[in-house]
Amino acid sequence: MEHFRLNNELSKTLGISEEEALVKLEKIAANMAYFCGECDSVSIPGFGTFQSEKKEEDFTIDSKGNMVLNPPAIEVDFKPSVVLRKSLS
Repeated sequence: MEHFRLNNELSKTLGISEEEALVKLEKIAANMAYFCGECDSVSIPGFGTFQSEKKEEDFTIDSKGNMVLNPPAIEVDFKPSVVLRKSLS
């Protein structure tokens, strides 16, 4: 539900239709996913930084004693900016 509000606010701010705003939001999300997938960080001034890290595959033992393979993954952490932290407190 929140993405509709963001889409609406973006369309008002930029003076474009909600459909155009949605296309822009989808492009932003796709670019963020691409760069995070490449283990690059994505910074948005005044908002924060998305930092990605590649995790290698490993094995764990489940509750039944079976060995389980955990495939490699890319994890993304978000670090809010000082400005965002202050605005939320």
